[in-house]
Amino acid sequence: DIIVNAGQIWNDRDGNLTISSTIAGGIQYFIVNGTLNSTAGTLTVNAAGRLAGTGTINENIVVGNGGTVRPGTLTAVGILTGTGSANFTGAGTRTFASRVQDWTTPGANYDQLRVNALTMDATSTVSVDMAGFPTGVPTGSYTRLIRYTTGPVAGNPVPALVAVNLPADLVLANLALSWNADGTSLDLVITSPTPATLVSFSAEPQGRGALLAWLCASEYENLGFRLWRRPAGVEGAVWTRAHRGLLHGRM
Repeated sequence: DIIVNAGQIWNDRDGNLTISSTIAGGIQYFIVNGTLNSTAGTLTVNAAGRLAGTGTINENIVVGNGGTVRPGTLTAVGILTGTGSANFTGAGTRTFASRVQDWTTPGANYDQLRVNALTMDATSTVSVDMAGFPTGVPTGSYTRLIRYTTGPVAGNPVPALVAVNLPADLVLANLALSWNADGTSLDLVITSPTPATLVSFSAEPQGRGALLAWLCASEYENLGFRLWRRPAGVEGAVWTRAHRGLLHGRM
């Protein structure tokens, strides 16, 4: 592992620096908490390489297959700044990772990358760890995971999203990645939690009635269910209640 704390490191020999695993199954961290300078070079993050830190990188960042950029230190969130470009595109898996403990303040509540130019699309992956994220966050709240001067705009393909340690009132379907309308950031957006997220529903004859079964991936403040029915294939048929009372939810 290489750690650049307060102070500066100069990369002048050929202007290029590569981060990758040094042994089979190993992970090499390059942590920049100070400043990494280069005359005109590229910092490449290859397979099993991890770029982290809260400092400044004065060269372009290229993420190769299997590489990951995750701002902050090993133990705390933070902001990593690049004065050049960052490229997360290409074959294989290229990941930007962020710990999102709250949605409000970059560097204090979540990891953020700031670069001059960003290249990222549907071939890229964004991974968020939401351990400690509060419940009850308003719908439409967002975090600016990556800030950039030039890059993708609203409507462009977004990266694949992976999320772990979600709070009790959210599932993956309640999260979305979006290019901000102002064209300067990739945002993690909180959408409205639904009382129940349905996985499957089935019905089969049982005597003079029917046996209904359904499975939910999650329930949040769900008082219960009411089932309705109407004749199939009858235009304008009216929906009627299929049972009395309320079928109680699990949460």
